[in-house]
Amino acid sequence: MAPTGTATTGAPSRRRRVGVKLAKWIFFTLFVGSFPILLKYIFLLIDDNVGMKTLLGDGELFLIAAGISAAGIGELYFRWRSTPQGSRPKSDSPEGVAVVCSCVVWALGAAVYSKYAVDLGVGQTLTMRGIWVSIIISFFAVVTSAACVAISEPK
Repeated sequence: MAPTGTATTGAPSRRRRVGVKLAKWIFFTLFVGSFPILLKYIFLLIDDNVGMKTLLGDGELFLIAAGISAAGIGELYFRWRSTPQGSRPKSDSPEGVAVVCSCVVWALGAAVYSKYAVDLGVGQTLTMRGIWVSIIISFFAVVTSAACVAISEPK
């Protein structure tokens, strides 16, 4: 068997297809989705005012985490839509677990951001605890969404 394809069809292996799909996801979801924070970082560098509180204190990571989670859920959803009814995954399958985890992270990101936005008001920034919560939620959003993208590639 060739390392990049199967012996019978010459089509790329599942590992290669997943790798390509994850590379696209990293660029379009992570890089493009995190671009507002990158721009903010650049502007803060210009003003010589870079710090974790000034960079992440407005809660953007909560919204980015919600978007990243939604992207993973969307990948699996459209995979399921194109799968015949009888062969769709069950809720206790890896696909079901990945979707549930992504939905929890998505809901947490949106709910916690909304809570902080209402409590803080205009012109206020997150506390360091709030910033660390946003980083943790974002980390889990990346992990669960990447799992959804990898699992969504058919065997």
